[in-house]
Formats: sequence, C-alpha cells, structure tokens
Amino acid sequence: MSSPSKPTSPFVDDIEHESGSASNGLSSMSPFDDSFQFEKPSSAHGNIEIAKTGGSVLKRQSKPMKDISTPDLSKVTFDGIDDYSDDNDINDDDELNGKKTEIHEHENEVDDDLHSFQATPMPNTGGFEDVELDNNEGSNNDSQADHKLKRVRFGTRRNKSGRIDINRSKTLKWAKKNFHNAIDEFSTKADSLENSALQNRSDELRTVYYNLPLPEDMLDEDGLPLAVYPRNKIRTTKYTPLTFFPKNILFQFHNFANIYFLILLILGAFQIFGVTNPGFASVPLIVIVIITAIKDGIEDSRRTVLDLEVNNTRTHILSGVKNENVAVDNVSLWRRFKKANTRALIKIFEYFSENLTAAGREKKLQKKREELRRKRNSRSSGLRGSLDSIGSYRMSADFGRPSLDYENLNQTMSQANRYNDGENLVDRTLQPNPECRFAKDYWKNVKVGDIVRVHNNDEIPADMILLSTSDVDGACYVETKNLDGETNLKVRQSLKCSKIIKSSRDITRTKFWVESEGPHANLYSYQGNFKWQDTQNGNIRNEPVNINNLLLRGCTLRNTKWAMGMVIFTGDDTKIMINAGVTPTKKSRISRELNFSVILNFVLLFILCFTAGIVNGVYYKQKPRSRDYFEFGTIGGSASTNGFVSFWVAVILYQSLVPISLYISVEIIKTAQAIFIYTDVLLYNAKLDYPCTPKSWNISDDLGQIEYIFSDKTGTLTQNVMEFKKCTINGVSYGRAYTEALAGLRKRQGVDVESEGRREKEEIAKDGKQ
Repeated sequence: MSSPSKPTSPFVDDIEHESGSASNGLSSMSPFDDSFQFEKPSSAHGNIEIAKTGGSVLKRQSKPMKDISTPDLSKVTFDGIDDYSDDNDINDDDELNGKKTEIHEHENEVDDDLHSFQATPMPNTGGFEDVELDNNEGSNNDSQADHKLKRVRFGTRRNKSGRIDINRSKTLKWAKKNFHNAIDEFSTKADSLENSALQNRSDELRTVYYNLPLPEDMLDEDGLPLAVYPRNKIRTTKYTPLTFFPKNILFQFHNFANIYFLILLILGAFQIFGVTNPGFASVPLIVIVIITAIKDGIEDSRRTVLDLEVNNTRTHILSGVKNENVAVDNVSLWRRFKKANTRALIKIFEYFSENLTAAGREKKLQKKREELRRKRNSRSSGLRGSLDSIGSYRMSADFGRPSLDYENLNQTMSQANRYNDGENLVDRTLQPNPECRFAKDYWKNVKVGDIVRVHNNDEIPADMILLSTSDVDGACYVETKNLDGETNLKVRQSLKCSKIIKSSRDITRTKFWVESEGPHANLYSYQGNFKWQDTQNGNIRNEPVNINNLLLRGCTLRNTKWAMGMVIFTGDDTKIMINAGVTPTKKSRISRELNFSVILNFVLLFILCFTAGIVNGVYYKQKPRSRDYFEFGTIGGSASTNGFVSFWVAVILYQSLVPISLYISVEIIKTAQAIFIYTDVLLYNAKLDYPCTPKSWNISDDLGQIEYIFSDKTGTLTQNVMEFKKCTINGVSYGRAYTEALAGLRKRQGVDVESEGRREKEEIAKDGKQ
C-alpha cells in the first residue's frame, strides 16, 4: 500500500542540476530548493572545535581574600595576584603639547563642587550579600605580559572563483608571522588564525586601589608598583619624526616601478654599461620619492593635529590624593629637549596661522571679543557671595538638617540612616581632605586609578567604573555613536555602594579597591568586583561590576549634569583603541592594478632584453664577420660575457616601456582630487561649518567602487544581534529562511502557512545541526 502523497510547494525547481536538492537532502515539499554554494554539502558544519571558557574570569583566577579584622588597612594583602604586564612605559613624557596652560591655577576649577552640596533625596535601596570568589587551582596563571594585543586586519576582496586574492594571502601570512604569540599558551594548534586573532588579555587580573597602599607583592625592591599601564596619550599617526624617512621610503618601494628604476640607477653607476651621466639619470626617481614623501607627510600631519586635540582635551581629575597604582614620571634630558623643540615649532606654526591667514585673524579677534564679554559679565555680577559658594558650606550639611517640610524631613532622615548602613562606601569617621578638589587637566595625564568627573556633553577620557552621578538613582545616559554607530542613548548605572558620593569631600572619605579583568575588544562584556572594608564590623564587602557600570572612552555623557568614575583602562588598553588597531596603510584599486600592469611590462621587457643578449652573443661568436674590420674587440672579452652585458644594456635602453612619470602623474591627480573634494560647495556642511575633508588621499579614486551592499533593518535591534538568513547574488539565492514576507505571499496563494512554517522551521533546524 503506497503512502499518501504530500503537498508539494510551487517553488520547487524541476531542474535538479540547478537546485541540487537530491544532493543536499532537501525535502521535495520545501519552498526553498537552493543549494548553499559557499561550501560543499559533505563539509557543511563539519567538526569545528570551538574554544570554551566557563564561568567568570575573576572566579577562575582569583582566590579568597584574607579577612581583615583590624582597621589597619595598610596590611591588606591578597593571595591570588597575577603577574602584571610591562607593555608600555607610563614614564613617557608629554609630547606635542600645544596650547600649554597652567593647570595649578584654580580659577575655574573650584566651581566643580558647587552643585554637589545641594541636598538630594536618596531613596532606600536593598542590601546585597557578599560574594566569595571560587578558588580554581587548575586555572591558567600564565602571564600575558609579553603579548601586545593588535588587531588583525584581513582582506575582504575575493575572486569570482571563490579563492582569496593575493592581497588577502599576504595579509594572512603576515598575521601568522606576527601574531603566533598573541593567543593563550593552552590554546590548541588547530585553532584557525581568525580565532587566534580574537584572543585577548581578559584572563589577566588587574587590581586597582584608591586611598590605600599597595600590597607588598605588588611592589618592587624600590617600593614602586610592579604594574606598568599605558599612558592615556594616543597616537594614530603612521609615522613619527624618527621613523618617517625609513618607513616612508620602505612603503614607496613597495611599488614595483620604483624598485625597477632603482636597479637601473645602480646599473648606471658601472661604466661598462655606457651610461654617460648616472647622477642626472637619478633625478626623476629622487623627485618622485620626495614629492610622494611630502604628500604623505602632509596627510599624516593632519592625524597629528587631531591627536593633539584629543590628547589636550580638558577634563576634571581629582587632585590632592596620591595615586598608588602608578609611579611618578621621570623625564629624561632627551625628552625635555624634544618637548622644547616641539613647543617651539607649534608656537611658530600658531603664530603664522593666526597672523598670516584670514581665518586665523578672525579667530584671534573672536577670542578677544569673548574675553571682553567675560570681563564685562564678571564686573556686572560683582563680588556678592552666593549661598552655593564654597565658603557657605558647613560640615553639618553632609548629614542634612530637619525642615518644616515633612517630605524633605523624611528624605533627609532616610539619607542619614543610609550613612550608618554597611552598604554605604563613605566612612563618616574620616576627616575630609581640604586639599582634594577636581582640577582641570589634560586627557593625556589621566592614569589608572584616578577619579575623573565628566560633565554633560563631554566625552569620556578613559574606560572607568561609574561611581556616582548627579541623578538621585545614580543613573546616567551615554551616547555610543563613536563606538558602535548607534545614536540612541544608553543607560549606565553607578554602583549601589558609591552612588551616595556627591563631592570631592565624599570621595576622600572612601577606601576601596577594584579587581578587574584584563583589557579586551568586546564592547558588550566586562567583569569586575568592587571591594571595600565595612567600617562597622571590619568585614570585606563586595559588589559585582558589569558592562552597565562601565563608561567607555569615546562615549559622550548626555542629559546628565555630571558623572564620576574610577579609571580602569587607559590609552591602548581602552576598548575603542583595541578595536581601532594599528593605522593601516591603504592602497587603492588603481594602485594595485598599476603594479600588476608594470609587472606585465617588465615581463615583456625581460623577453626583449633576453633576446637581444642572446642575439648579440651568437653574433659575436660567429667568424668571420665584417665587425672584425670595423670594431676594436669585444667589451666583455668573450661571446657569453658580451651577451650578458648586452642584456643589461638593453634593460637600460628599453626602460621607456615602464614609464617613470606614470606614478608621479597619479600622485598629482590624487592630490588634485583631494583638493577638489575639500573645496566642493555641495559637500559643505553649513550646520557644522565644516567641509568634506579627505583623510586618505590615496584611496579617493575608490569612491563609488562598491562590490557588496549590506542593508540594516529599520529601527533599533532589541539585542544588538542581527542573524544572517538569506541573500540573493546575481539572481542566485543563498541561505534558507521562512520570513514573514514569504509567509504572507504563500497565504495569499491559499497555502496553510502555519503547517508549512512549522515544517520549514524543522528543516532549517536540521540543516543547522549538520
């Protein structure tokens, strides 16, 4: 008895060699009868080993803390402290410091605490239990101190045959050579190169203290901290003043034509090849190299200017408290000499830009107008004191004073009760340090362990744990457009134990430390523990820290008056810098094809010269010839030597097959294109008063060279996850999915979409398991 026939889909193709349904095992009733052409069916979803890490990083590497029964916090020690890396030297002095100002003149710095003295109602929040970390003896404790995390940039261009092109293969070989130690020691050798590039230093344990001395095992013989953290000063330029000449020359001679003409110059130095004036023949190549170097220097100097603006951005750093986590900078005589030269050059540049250009003169006049307006406003305001001034502050204001308003009375009493609770980080038994205040300083001077306060519409200078905000609930809003491109605001929550902190006086009454994971590139993951000693019973309290309590560098504070945090990662250890990687050297499509064309011309040149050398050697070997009567012997002394010399002479004579002016013409055209783009009125942004500024002049001709278009959905993703379902390339459908649009189409055709959708989901699930 035959089984009943099942309804078939109208989308099934009858031609099996196109659909391939018989080979890949798709059901005949499926409306998706397309074979996945990116991989073979037998190897689809093969045995792929995925490295798995279980549990928290801190739980796998840290050990239980010793209980502290005495109030002497200087004796706090730990058992599970990992080794610390010496990747960067924080003793590096400030370079390229334009716009030098005095930091210690606190004219505008004392206004940072005015808003903090206003009483704000603090609601009662529930307590939290202590979290004791597990002790895992089998965890990996290998130090990753010698591994500098860099980003592996892979090529994305593929040929029609599906094989990677020569540029991608070079990238893979370079990455394999330079990143063989960038992964953990315990990782298997079978891991792919892309998986090894994604490894990071998150397994490192970083402990940062505030207002506490470092344990003895974190100090060296001289009493200085063993851990060395990178400076917050960044550099995105490709060259430095010392490496510009050799690095730029090396990059220019990646062009095959430059190597060819350099060989010709070397051959011309030998008199046997008959070059009359070798010095004059070297002029074209020297001019090309110099002009290209000047263009690259101007292009890279714009990155230097942007780095100066970022590094010299002002922020508010708590001063008056010694940061035990870093050592004091020692400036060498050589660095002082470089700093002096840099300041002199910048002052000269600023003088000429302000006095010799119309924009500079207008900017100078605008500064004078602002100064006069500021002086006029200060005179009109007078010297009348305000209730919000520093002199009107009283110590009793910290505890609140009852008022006739019962609502304020209840809020004040609840706030006073919280001060005596063990959840509160502020120790009211400690006297505030009157010398501590939030002073303005540069971003490049921010160090690990500093307390930084950021105001509304300011960018976050470094990755830091959020301690408190101006909001009653300790929340703030940040814009992560510079990190992930999303314009919608995200909420970040301060720690429960520290959101009571509202001023520099409060932060000086705290003592705590943070156990943090190492730096890594994941923008949506972070693990740490915030610990302090309970003043009532001497127990160590703990509060976990996650990504919602972390403010990342590059984010902008929005709709919040101020936010205060402790710096955990600086400079190259921040997530935005890890994701940015090393500034790449980009080459346009024309440059790559030009190199290939030059190689073809050189092959033709080699054939011609080789033929000329053979003919010359054979000719001189034959006797008798008329040359015996008109020429005075051979140049090489023998027929074979004479043919060899004739080959190189022909290379010099036929050098016009590879035009030396082609590269300089292309460079001039690209420079002109960059100027036209910059001066284009249609590309000018009137709202920002900013023109279209080309960053890389070498790739301006790649505009419009689009190979793939990826379209995002409209609206906000709920989980920031977009799953690839299906695509169509050149009329060929790849992937398998049962979407709502297809379900609507099938429903209009009279098909039971519920049963069909259920059946297709089962088939898709089976494909995913294969």
